[in-house]
Amino acid sequence: MQATGLASIVVGCGVVFVAALLLNAGAGKLMSSKLAEVALHETLGLPRSAVVGIAVRGLAIAETLTAIGLVIDGMRTIAIVIASLLGFSFAVFGVIARLRSVTVACGCLGSIDTRPIGLRNAALGTVLALLFPLSIIAPPSLPTTLAACYVSIAAIILSVYLNRRFAVEPLLRRPAFGGGING
Repeated sequence: MQATGLASIVVGCGVVFVAALLLNAGAGKLMSSKLAEVALHETLGLPRSAVVGIAVRGLAIAETLTAIGLVIDGMRTIAIVIASLLGFSFAVFGVIARLRSVTVACGCLGSIDTRPIGLRNAALGTVLALLFPLSIIAPPSLPTTLAACYVSIAAIILSVYLNRRFAVEPLLRRPAFGGGING
């Protein structure tokens, strides 16, 4: 396999990862925008208002549509550009939050997390921002049907991982009481 062929596969995997990430992010904000609204208030000083809530929901729709665009061959190029712009904005937002010592979680990426917004968000935003330049160097090689399957699987895995505290850990806990007949 040639180096460019391998690079296209790697970038294709990156596209799948970014699509899953954006799908989780959009779904999380569509279900509840409150964490993101509070993070915007603390980071940028935006007032808590219906307008901010609508803007957060608009961002959620943009993230979801971008994720869908990454899956479809004819829309992938523009979706990669949008994903990179979203990533850049996430990176800047994370850096500003860190500089202002923000202590709230943003619920970003569909996670019900208690860690404050900051460098982790900036790092993930940077990864998203790099998608466009990498796709120019090595255009992703990924058929639409295959991409849709991979993104679906990756989104489920990512969602369970991000919310493992609620999805997996309760299944692994032992009951506090003795249980059983003699318990």
